[in-house]
Amino acid sequence: AAGEPPPEPRVVFLAVDGVLHPVDARDKETLDPACVEALAHVVRATRARLVLAGPWRLYPDTRRRVEALLRDRGLPPLLGA
Repeated sequence: AAGEPPPEPRVVFLAVDGVLHPVDARDKETLDPACVEALAHVVRATRARLVLAGPWRLYPDTRRRVEALLRDRGLPPLLGA
């Protein structure tokens, strides 16, 4: 309504290992498609922004991989890492 402050931004701190990347995966390439879609659903439903947490934030290659994953699904870019 008019005169009300905008809603506070919603932020999700995303740790890829154990969330999108299965703990028992034998390679760095495997992301669980169902988990990726669940994350996309949460981001769309809440209009949240993602901050990359955990070791994936430390390496340009893995960070780019997450950014491409978001872009391919029409999601906003990472808010930070």
